[in-house]
Amino acid sequence: MAANYVNGGMHAYFYANGITGEPAPVMTLPAAPSVFVGREHEVARVRAVLAPVSKGDRAHAVVVSVLTGLGGIGKTALALHTAHLAYEEGWYTDVVFVDLRGYDRDPLSADQALEVVLRALDPKAVDVPPTQLQRAGLLSSKMAAFAREGRSVLLVADNASSSAQIRPLEPVGGRHRLLVTSRHSHPDLGARLVDIASLSNGAGIALLRARLLETRPADGRVDNAHPDACALVTWCAGHPLALRICAAVLVLNPSLTVGDLVRDLKEQRSRVDALDAYVHGTDSERALRATFDMSHHQLRPRPRQLLHLLALTPGADIGLPAAAALAQREPAEVRRELEELTRAHLLTHDLVAGGSRWAMHDLTRDHAAHQTDAGNPDGRPDDEAARAWLLAHYSVLADAADQHLRALPGTPVPDAFPGHAEALAWMDVECVNLLAVIRERRDPATARLALCLATHLDYRRRFEDAVAVFSQAVEVLRATGDRAREGAAQNCLGNALYNLRRHDEAVAAHEESLTICRETRDRRGESRALNGLGPALQEVGRCDEAITVLEDSLVVCRAIEDAQGESTALNRLGLALQEVKRYSDAITAHEESLAICREIEDRRGESKALNNLGIALGETGDFEGALAAHRADLKICREIGDRHSESLAYVNLGRTLYESGHYEEAVTAFKEAWPILRNADDHHSEGVAHLLLGIALREAGRNDEAATACEKASTVLHKTDDHHSEGLALFQLGFTHYEAGHYKMAISPLDKAVPLLRETDEPHFVGVTLNVLGVALLMAGDLEEAITAHQEALAVHRETDDRENAALTLGALGLALHEAKSYEKAVLAYEQAVTIYRQIGDRKSESETLDNLGLTLRKLRRYERAVTAHEQALAICRETGDLDGERSSVEHLTTARAVSANEARLPSAE
Repeated sequence: MAANYVNGGMHAYFYANGITGEPAPVMTLPAAPSVFVGREHEVARVRAVLAPVSKGDRAHAVVVSVLTGLGGIGKTALALHTAHLAYEEGWYTDVVFVDLRGYDRDPLSADQALEVVLRALDPKAVDVPPTQLQRAGLLSSKMAAFAREGRSVLLVADNASSSAQIRPLEPVGGRHRLLVTSRHSHPDLGARLVDIASLSNGAGIALLRARLLETRPADGRVDNAHPDACALVTWCAGHPLALRICAAVLVLNPSLTVGDLVRDLKEQRSRVDALDAYVHGTDSERALRATFDMSHHQLRPRPRQLLHLLALTPGADIGLPAAAALAQREPAEVRRELEELTRAHLLTHDLVAGGSRWAMHDLTRDHAAHQTDAGNPDGRPDDEAARAWLLAHYSVLADAADQHLRALPGTPVPDAFPGHAEALAWMDVECVNLLAVIRERRDPATARLALCLATHLDYRRRFEDAVAVFSQAVEVLRATGDRAREGAAQNCLGNALYNLRRHDEAVAAHEESLTICRETRDRRGESRALNGLGPALQEVGRCDEAITVLEDSLVVCRAIEDAQGESTALNRLGLALQEVKRYSDAITAHEESLAICREIEDRRGESKALNNLGIALGETGDFEGALAAHRADLKICREIGDRHSESLAYVNLGRTLYESGHYEEAVTAFKEAWPILRNADDHHSEGVAHLLLGIALREAGRNDEAATACEKASTVLHKTDDHHSEGLALFQLGFTHYEAGHYKMAISPLDKAVPLLRETDEPHFVGVTLNVLGVALLMAGDLEEAITAHQEALAVHRETDDRENAALTLGALGLALHEAKSYEKAVLAYEQAVTIYRQIGDRKSESETLDNLGLTLRKLRRYERAVTAHEQALAICRETGDLDGERSSVEHLTTARAVSANEARLPSAE
């Protein structure tokens, strides 16, 4: 993006290099537990926190509650039970559930949790922003919007292991609530804690009874053996998960008595497993471990082995095809085993858009993963072999999906997926698991898998994930000497870094990729590295090098007959040519890129070429052609469902409408853009869209709305590392207040803008901002600060040899000095301004400054010089036909002559 804002003007673009409307009410809670007993006191405490409060009491409401206790103690059941009650009573319009998997080997990170919540709140969203900071900001915006609509949201965050997972989810204000379950108390959150203890004997027996009767209404084993049931509850220490597993064991074995189960459990008391490492070795915890053992040994060999293998997988859940690959058995057989494990409450089953998914509780996973007697029935694979089969399964499908995502019409693709949509859907479902597999294993196979994710991660704007996996891939491939793939990984890394605005790092990655590709004689890789390097060089100000690099890419692409690469090179070359104001050459490049994209039916490439062609045409004043290009781009974006590019098309359409004087239409276009960018959490583009909206609103005479938009722009851009754009937003906010006559309100944003703009290599903006600040300070009556601001602005303009703005600043400085009664200094400032205006041929400004000079000379009683100054001003106005200026100069001249004549008649003092 290039931007230029001077004295309230606008010149900003979004370049294409490469969520939706208001969400409906949502309810994503899993079903409430069918059996829930013995928690009356805890339910009352939680309901008291969740109950809505009056508007006046919201500031003191408890927003975050944490249900804390041992793993499997019933925290999730309590949370689901009370959340359903709150929803059914109408306390909340929206309820969202997210399993943080805090005690898994691969817990959900804060940014992943934010993605789950954001997608739940807006199921139609295509893009989710890449960084945690951006996602947290988007969630806050959504929650605030819900509150304004009178909607209340309850977030249920299950299985949190750290405050870092929870904190980004905390809602602001007193309308929404966050209900957390965790084995830790998290005192640093300042949340309301609800400690969950073990069930009493009576409640534990009621739980066992209810579980058995739920399956077999005539099952009386608990009531018929009350002492044994009491012993079982005691042995389990009232632990609900242990009791549920015991109940499952009894359900699966109708002939097993409660007494027999108790005796079997007691025989296992001394066994140790990995559970002891984090449950501190208490008696109840050893009982829980024994309960797991008992449940485990009730399984047939193959389901037992499958459970063990599933526990070794790093992902959050698993589908049937992956589970079959893991076990190396037929899907139908594996499905039956998964269903058996689900019935035994060792797995949970969920049906999503991509099909059935199975997951397990973290304690079940811990126990099953460390079972050494899972067996290897029928010579099936051991642990490492199973991991290898799963990785191979993921790798084959990821490669096939990637080919579908990259394929142009008519290109042969693997038959693993019917088409692009199905491949994308598979990637969407499995991406978290694929990333988990890559993070767990640092070897060449996972490095190759990472390369298959490049297109999907870019399409879904998961740039932080991309940087992580491609950085790892580069290290692995370098260590193993796979130079060809290392070059590809470096290029993917560079692309991700570029999209995160880490441009210097992107340059380094692309340069390394280029070196490797040339070393290995990989011409296609060389062209891709050059195509990535060009835009990165442009962003760090090395435009001439960018042009050379992209011209080199054209040579390579044409030599190897890579039409798609050639169109990309032409499009990006056009952007670099625009940056150095070679607009005619840029238009030619974009038109050639557009022609190629249409020939090969590359719709995304066609969209980007149209977008950038429109910008170049606008720069030459061909607004009709520019508008046609942007509208054609907008149509394609809608057809292919590319919401992020659609938002950029709206921004550039709005910019062209603004430049052609259609301010209200420009406002409409900008307003279409920023909600999409907000939902995508693209803070940088959203901030600039707000900024352009503010400028257009000001030109349309809607100053109050303009100030609101510019203030929003500065707030959003503050979340980015683009201090230049943030400074421009603050300048525009101050300038908007200034033009509306709100001088005191203008001072603060202008003052904040100066240090931000000083960090850039464009001192011009610093000088302009200081000058406007000086005038605002003058109008607010702070003469000393006004003079200082103008003097600083003058120093900047002189240093950069900006004579026009130096003259403007000298004139403003003269006014401030005049008001401060420093008339001699004011005369000097005005005279210097007049000299510059005369040299640069700005006759109107020269005449205005001469009149101001005359007024100050009259204060010094130098009437003859004052008359001369006004006469010179009048002559210029008559010469240039400035009637308004002529009337003003005549008035000043008449007054000066009268005062001069009167002064001449006064007797001199003897």
